[in-house]
Amino acid sequence: IAVQGSNMLSSYLLEQIEQEQAREELVKKGELTEAECDRLNEEWEEREWKKQMDELPKKIYHYFVKYHVIILLMRLYEEIASRRYDDVTLDRLTMDYFKAGLRVPTQTNDRGLVIREVYDICFWSNIIAYLADYSVHQVLLGYTYWVYYQKRRQRLKDGRSETPAVESATTAEEEEQEGGAMVLSFCIKSSRIIVSRALGLLAAAYGGALGTLYWPGWGTIIGLQMGDGMVYTAFDTFLDGSS
Repeated sequence: IAVQGSNMLSSYLLEQIEQEQAREELVKKGELTEAECDRLNEEWEEREWKKQMDELPKKIYHYFVKYHVIILLMRLYEEIASRRYDDVTLDRLTMDYFKAGLRVPTQTNDRGLVIREVYDICFWSNIIAYLADYSVHQVLLGYTYWVYYQKRRQRLKDGRSETPAVESATTAEEEEQEGGAMVLSFCIKSSRIIVSRALGLLAAAYGGALGTLYWPGWGTIIGLQMGDGMVYTAFDTFLDGSS
């Protein structure tokens, strides 16, 4: 709930700033008065805040469903890893970064060394979690495109049976072109998901390392979540679009 709430608030505030800046530009150009600008800002705030609050329960529900699916996938990937890799690699993939955040600062006073070691631990210990998260979003994206394609194909098939041969040939050509556009769109969104999860992993590991400097243990967790949250918010449109 906290994650979804913070993501919603971040998205709302960012869009609010963009909208207000755009209206300020119109005021400078003389296309809006200050009073009209203030009124439009207030109307936008009321309308968008209500929209965000109406969507929050749905986002929370989706979050819980995805969370449990991701947990199941993590256990599956851990089982696969235990069969394929040695104990040293398996320990790195499943290490408790909270305990590591408590332990590492007690072993050295070198802040740079603390950052490097905790970063390495946070990175490796979250690979499975991020792989599971990526897998869920990728499957949801693929399913969404498959459902759309099937519905579109059925509509074209129904329409083709009621049209002359020439129009049917044109429809078939349009279907082929749209199919190519869908493949391109799917590849682009898939790439964005890959990039968002890869950057999320890097940002989370770095955030966990920085958080350890200020609050070993809990700071590791908070910094890790903040790093991931920043990237997730930046890619929120693409990830929500795939779900």
